[in-house]
Amino acid sequence: MKAEGPEYLVVWFRSVPWACSELSGLHSPRCISSNNGGEQPPAGLAGLVPLFSGLRVEASADAFPRYPAAVMGPYVRKVLCDELGAPANSAINCVPLEDFGGQPPDPNLTYATTLLEAMKGGEYGFGAAFDADGDRYMILGQNGFFVSPSDSLAIIAANLACIPYFCQAGARGFGRSMPTSTALDRVAKSMKVPVYETPAGWRFFSNLMDSGRCSLCGEESFGTGSDHLREKDGLWAVLVWLSIIAARKQSVEQIVRDHWAKFGRHYYCRFDYERLEPKTTYYIMRDLEALVTDKSFIGQQFAVGTHVYSVAKTDSFEYVDPVDGTVTKKQVVLSPLIAIALKISQIHERTGRRGPTVIT
Repeated sequence: MKAEGPEYLVVWFRSVPWACSELSGLHSPRCISSNNGGEQPPAGLAGLVPLFSGLRVEASADAFPRYPAAVMGPYVRKVLCDELGAPANSAINCVPLEDFGGQPPDPNLTYATTLLEAMKGGEYGFGAAFDADGDRYMILGQNGFFVSPSDSLAIIAANLACIPYFCQAGARGFGRSMPTSTALDRVAKSMKVPVYETPAGWRFFSNLMDSGRCSLCGEESFGTGSDHLREKDGLWAVLVWLSIIAARKQSVEQIVRDHWAKFGRHYYCRFDYERLEPKTTYYIMRDLEALVTDKSFIGQQFAVGTHVYSVAKTDSFEYVDPVDGTVTKKQVVLSPLIAIALKISQIHERTGRRGPTVIT
C-alpha cells in the first residue's frame, strides 16, 4: 500500500551528504529489475546522487558488473552507471516495456531467475533485483547467496555507522511489519532504540516517520525505506548495501554471516498464494482466526515429520497507532511452524493448490 501524502514527498530527495568510501575491486556487482513503462528518470533524480556522493562502483578487471532493470532501468543507468561508474553493460533489462517483458515484475527467487542463475555461477559478487517501480529489491551475493528481506533490514540497522546521514541524524526508532522476522528487534535492543511492530501497509510507517518516531523501516515483502523519503526505496536500499560493503570491505555473505554470529539467525519463510478465489480466502481466514483465538487451541499438538510440536502461543494481532490512535485488528499470527499453519488452514484442500505460487 502506498503511503498517503503529497506527491512531492514521493519524488523529493533531501540533499544531505551521504559520503561513502570508494567501493573498488568489488567482484562484479550485478543487478536486475523488472520492465515497466516510462523512459527517462525525472529531473529530481539528481537529488539522490549527493546522498551517496563519495560512492563509486568499480569492477575487477576480469569481469563486468551487471544491473538488469525497467522503469527502474533509467534510474539504474543514471545512478549506478553514469554517476557511480559501473560499466554501461552492467544495466540489464533497462528498456521499459508495457508487459514487463512477459515476466512478473517481482524481485524474489521465483521470478528473478535470470539473476539467480547468473549469480550461482560465481562470476559476480553482488546482485540486486528491483520490482517494476523500484520500491522493492532483493540482494544476492556471490554463488547466489540469498539475503532475506528480514535479514537485510536488520543488517542495514546494525550498520548505520557506515552511512553518514544516520551518523548525523541518529536513529530515533525502527519499524517492521508484523509478518517480518524479529531480527530487527535484536539489533534495536543492542542499540537501545524502540521498535514499532505494525500491520502490513506502508501508511503505518509513514505515520511513525512523520511524527519523528521512526528512522528506518521495512517489511517482509522486500520493501525498505527511511525518513529521507517516507516511502519504500529499492535503489536507496541497494546503495546502502554498497556503502556497507565499501565500509566493511567484506562480501555480502561475510557481512550476513557476521551478523548471524553476533545477533543470531532468524529462520523465516513466507508462502504466497496468488490469484485465489476471494470467497475461498475469506472463509479460510475467518475459520483460521476463530481457531487460533480459541483458548483451547493452546497446547494442541501437531506432528511434523518425526517431531511433535505443541502450540505455545497464538495471537490475533492488533495495532494501536501511537500517532493517531487508529486501531487495526484481525492479522493472525501463529507459531512455531509454517507446516502447522498450512495444516490447520487447510489451504491446499480448500483452494485445490498443491503449493504456494512464491516462497520467500
